[in-house]
Formats: sequence, C-alpha cells, structure tokens
Amino acid sequence: MSTCQIEKQILEQAHIGIWTIELEDGKAPRMYADDTMKRVLLGIHEELTPEEMYVWWYERIHPDYYDSVSEGWKRSCPESMRRFNIRGRIPNVA
Repeated sequence: MSTCQIEKQILEQAHIGIWTIELEDGKAPRMYADDTMKRVLLGIHEELTPEEMYVWWYERIHPDYYDSVSEGWKRSCPESMRRFNIRGRIPNVA
C-alpha cells in the first residue's frame, strides 16, 4: 500500500474530509471535496460539478453560522491566498 493510500485511509477512518472553495471574479464559485468529505461527512453519493457542489454546500449552511461564513469570505481575498477556518456543524448523515 502506498503512502498516499495509507494517508487517505487514515483520513477516512478519522472522518476528516478535505475541501477547497475557489472564488474568482466573473466566475461561479466552485467547491472541490475529497471522497471522505463528499460521501462520509456530507452524504453526497452522486457526481456534482464543482459549481453544483458549492451551491449544494452553501444552501445547507446552518442559520446560526451564516454570518460567520459570509464574514470569512469577505475577509479572504484571492490575491493573498489567505486561509481561514470556519467552525460549524455537519449533521450525522451516516
């Protein structure tokens, strides 16, 4: 088993999903997620385009966290490649 496969297995067993969102002027927002994030944490089993994935995720933000998510997006800018963490709830979909 390769190192990459072992790392993927560890992340999946720990229920740690990896994702990124791209926001560019003039383009629809895009979200990319690994299999663990999609299947295990979000319960998505169909194939979605990155644009569809973003819409799917964004429409499910818990109302208690909407303001903090929106503020996080406002604080980040593509030029700086700044990263930020948002704490939130992911419902148990298993």
